[in-house]
Amino acid sequence: MFGHQTPLSGEHSRLNGCPVSLDHYKRLQELQKQLQEQQQQLQVALSASYSSPDAKAASVIGLQGQIAVTLGALQQISAEIAKQAVAGSTGSMVNITA
Repeated sequence: MFGHQTPLSGEHSRLNGCPVSLDHYKRLQELQKQLQEQQQQLQVALSASYSSPDAKAASVIGLQGQIAVTLGALQQISAEIAKQAVAGSTGSMVNITA
């Protein structure tokens, strides 16, 4: 009668008392996977043969640029997760200085 329902985006965290939305964790995982793939591509590019040193440099620099963008996005989403976690936990802090 009361089948399991999947929460809407962001609702999961509210249902479980967690201040950080599930969307942020999913995005973090996506970016981590993307970074891993880009690092593998960079390893391949570094060991591959090219027609000239300039061709290799262009390939490697392009991949490094993609990695830099992904790292920036990871940093941004990590900061957002931390900000939400701190904002959500401030109401449940216990004073132990009494």
